[in-house]
Amino acid sequence: MSVLELFYLFTSWVQYQARRSALKEYLKLKKIPKGLRRRIKEFAEYRWSKTVFGEASILQDLSWPLRQELSSFTNVELTKRVPIFRDAPPSLIMDFVGVMQPLYFSAKDVIYRKGDVGREVFLLLAGRVEVLSCRRKRPVTVLHTGDMFGEECLFFSGERPVTARALSLVELYQIERGPMQDLFLDYEKTYQTVRLVQPNNLLRMMRIMLFV
Repeated sequence: MSVLELFYLFTSWVQYQARRSALKEYLKLKKIPKGLRRRIKEFAEYRWSKTVFGEASILQDLSWPLRQELSSFTNVELTKRVPIFRDAPPSLIMDFVGVMQPLYFSAKDVIYRKGDVGREVFLLLAGRVEVLSCRRKRPVTVLHTGDMFGEECLFFSGERPVTARALSLVELYQIERGPMQDLFLDYEKTYQTVRLVQPNNLLRMMRIMLFV
């Protein structure tokens, strides 16, 4: 490991420790209840572990071809975890990643409520999410890594028919309706070509959205 890499890791560790200390003092000062304090600390630790390398700043320093090559490599894991991306054209996956925003939730956090206006679709990368209906005490279903949810907003405008709540620490991608529709329209011709050779769940969803 080079001196520069060691310096970067040391700097990241110092920043991490400073964040932990600041959070601890804040929770103590505000006299936050024990249960809530534990959830906040757990979430913060998980969230910080995802940002220690500063991926966004790393990508900004690369040329566009290198960004594409790096994205193609890192997106292999995404295609393994999210079934709808399997066998999709690499260019489509890269464009999808470009419009997705990472979000994190702790256990019991409500991602959206029944009656909220639906404007986003979500891809679950890690954790578990329960889907709740006011008519039933038990969850309608429990979602796991790779599941997509909230996609009803792609097909009609209106209120969410159910509530989605995190059962554990959750990592997901949020995709807003507008950019997703624009992306689907851009790939209309691509779909017409690819579907004859290599059918795919994502491309089938595009077909439904665009032509039904």
